Amino acid sequence: MPSWSQRPQASAAFLNPALVAAVAATAARDYEREASGRLMPWPMAFVVAPLVLHRPTRRALPTSTRTHLTNWVADHPALVAGLAARSTSLT
Repeated sequence: MPSWSQRPQASAAFLNPALVAAVAATAARDYEREASGRLMPWPMAFVVAPLVLHRPTRRALPTSTRTHLTNWVADHPALVAGLAARSTSLT
């Protein structure tokens, strides 16, 4: 991933650290609420932003928490294949 000064301005604004932190904080809060007070596991913080900030992935995410992750992964192999690269680039 190019340095901040070499990125297009829209990309730099969209992936700024404050926005990524806000996404992670919201996910942690909602996870705790849905998991009866259990805290979100630390590794999940590195997966949340690439899932919700990548438009094609965000649009493909299930609307219900009843959808099993294994089923979603099987239905969206191309999105899953790029997740590791997106996660690494955001860290």
